[in-house]
Amino acid sequence: MAGSGLSLALLLFLLTLYAVNSWLNVSRYKTLSGTADVDRTAFYRAGLVKSLLLFLAGAMISLIVLHRLDGLAAVPEEFESETVRSVLFRVPAGWIYGIAAAWIAVICLASWLGGAQMKRLIERGDVLPKTALAALLPRTGGERFWAILISLNAGLSEELFFRLALPLLLAAVTGQAALAFWLAVVIFGLGHAYQGVFGVIATTIIGALLGLIYLYSGNLWLVVAIHAGIDLWSLVVMPLLIGWPPKLSGRQPT
Repeated sequence: MAGSGLSLALLLFLLTLYAVNSWLNVSRYKTLSGTADVDRTAFYRAGLVKSLLLFLAGAMISLIVLHRLDGLAAVPEEFESETVRSVLFRVPAGWIYGIAAAWIAVICLASWLGGAQMKRLIERGDVLPKTALAALLPRTGGERFWAILISLNAGLSEELFFRLALPLLLAAVTGQAALAFWLAVVIFGLGHAYQGVFGVIATTIIGALLGLIYLYSGNLWLVVAIHAGIDLWSLVVMPLLIGWPPKLSGRQPT
């Protein structure tokens, strides 16, 4: 494994970039939801590129520096030996995957109900919510194309970063693998501050769920697929089901 000094420098560099990007996203999403003249396609495209550079490139560089590309095929030994994984193995597989499926169903149902309610409120003119959800939902076929790419990329890039590379970097610096793994879950949630307090809590729970599935199954690509599926539902399928955007006599939701 790379020296602790190099690991610490890389960790601080990536976390600084992540913190700055998360802070900037708060104002970016306010602008997107509050201004009709924003080039939404450019916004989607820029978000995709930044995610690729920060999460996918950051994850691969970290794994190369740490000499841990083997983590792409199997759970790293640091997490294999942790108590949390041995405890999980005492739980029947049916319970683990049943609970996971139930949580995913709740997440999808909540996003559908929330989106439908927001659409009704906008159409009635009761409220024009300037939220990250309203800003992110695609309004045209072209935007749906970018939403698909963003969803697929989020599943791949963010899982490689938050479930593998970042925990390994944190473990290399702190020497505490279990703490590192779950600290990465918290950092994942905090990066969604642009979604408000509820969004931070919800994404932290989702991150914890994905982490548990990863530790139990030992399959990183399973959580990549689940993450991408959740985002595809929220950004592509659900908006189509509820008929987004609302019809407002030629006026788009703001």
